[in-house]
Amino acid sequence: MTTGIILPEFDPFLINFGGFGIRWYALAYIVGLLAGYWILRREARRHTAPIDLAGIDSLLNHVLLGVILGGRIGFVLFYQPSYYLANPLDILKVWQGGMAFHGGLSGVIIAMWLFARRRGIPFLSVSDRVAMVVPIGLCLGRISNFINAELYGRVTDMPWGMVFPGSDGMPRHPSQLYEAGLEGLLIGLGLVGHDRPPVCRFADRLRACQIHGRICARTRPATGHADGPCHHGPAAVSADDRWRAVYPVALGTREWRAYSMTGSGDTPLGDRLKARIDADGPIGVDDFMAACLGDAQDGYYQQSDPFGSQGDFTTAPEISGLFGEMCGLYLAHMFELAGAPSQTSVIELGPGRGTLMRDMRHVWAQLMPKMTECPVHLLETSQHLRQLQADLLGDADTSWHGEIN
Repeated sequence: MTTGIILPEFDPFLINFGGFGIRWYALAYIVGLLAGYWILRREARRHTAPIDLAGIDSLLNHVLLGVILGGRIGFVLFYQPSYYLANPLDILKVWQGGMAFHGGLSGVIIAMWLFARRRGIPFLSVSDRVAMVVPIGLCLGRISNFINAELYGRVTDMPWGMVFPGSDGMPRHPSQLYEAGLEGLLIGLGLVGHDRPPVCRFADRLRACQIHGRICARTRPATGHADGPCHHGPAAVSADDRWRAVYPVALGTREWRAYSMTGSGDTPLGDRLKARIDADGPIGVDDFMAACLGDAQDGYYQQSDPFGSQGDFTTAPEISGLFGEMCGLYLAHMFELAGAPSQTSVIELGPGRGTLMRDMRHVWAQLMPKMTECPVHLLETSQHLRQLQADLLGDADTSWHGEIN
């Protein structure tokens, strides 16, 4: 067994005002949040970003409260519940230290869910953005653990083994530095180029690999955490590490799903388009967009409703029924001027959810009942939207068409 590198005892405070001040761990929280905020504001300036600048400000407030409340409540409940039950006012003394990772994680997940719900943004879109900046906090947090001489590793005879203040005097793995480098620096550098097309797919794979990497790195017996200040004994380590390994599952679900399904990060539609190009040569933008939007299996509009707060856009009929009623009134007038011909069909191209047709038929039922007997022809390729249209139009004589012959 080697002697090991003796680590000096650092002051837990960066700035100390007689027991009150800024601790290293608090500084990691502050710098991590501000750095993540700066990166997300840069990302929000992209026209394709799901969260705008005002939304990023609101997200920061949500995450800040989630981290602080969740981290503190988690520490109280999981580490010293009996003490705080006897001294409830000490819960407010956050300057004395005491934050739990899994509590902060739970708080952030709840905060993201509330933010996504209030803003009408898919939860995974929000969690993707947060996952993008998580390595900053991980890196700084582990460095703070190193300075505080906590969460060190198991006994080792490696030449870089360190003797931590307050330990048993045996050289141990500086596991905090391992995690700062791998979970924080390495993954963070991989995600730096997330907005550059050549790196995008690689960055998604890294997020998926966090699921395996964090679980494996944190439960490996050779270097795993040992009991020490502000940590559990050996029997409880694996359970706590599983808690900590949950976060990539919560924050990287979308990338993991794509990665595990295809093994390459591509979608099945992307694979088919590649095969088509390899076989027939380049395709036009119109063909590419038609496939992306209307592919029978994986087209974007085949799988979801694109309208409203959960979709991509809204239309006038979705905002007010007055628009459809005015259109219906005009068509009823033209139908009357034409002599109310018996061989009349009503055709709509791109009928959306069927809202416009429903509102027009409502007017016809009141003013020109004969028009409600006209067959309705809808040009619609999405099976999902066809079902919505059928539900909305009820007993109308409706036919659907996938193309104009």
